[in-house]
This record gives sequence, structure tokens and C-alpha cells, in this order.
Amino acid sequence: MTLLLNRSDVQSLLSMPKAIDVLEAAFAELDAGSAEMPDRTVIVDPSVGGWIAYMPAYSEIGGVRLVLRQ
Repeated sequence: MTLLLNRSDVQSLLSMPKAIDVLEAAFAELDAGSAEMPDRTVIVDPSVGGWIAYMPAYSEIGGVRLVLRQ
């Protein structure tokens, strides 16, 4: 089941210190080779003056998928 969270949902569930801890662990996994993060893929649509960027990642620990957009 997919659960979509907006900014206020995330802010109420995840404190900044916890977010920093999680990112530190994620970068440690990447450095250890137990995670994959290919380059960002950007698709531009000049007809609407917009673009979208995908930043996929995989972790052996996994469990959470986070998608950020503005």
C-alpha cells in the first residue's frame, strides 16, 4: 500500500535531528557499497516550461521510499 505524505505530515513525524541521523546512515551505506544511487535523470518538457527529476536509490536495509518534490 502506498502512503503519500505532504510536508506537514513529514515534519510532524520526523524531527530534524532524526532526519540528520537517517541521512548519515544512508550515506554510510552508500560509502560501504550496500546501497546504490545512480545519477539523477532529468526530463524537460519545453512545451509547458517544466521539468521533472528522478533520483532513484536502493538500500539493502530499505523499508522506506521518500519522494521529494516542489
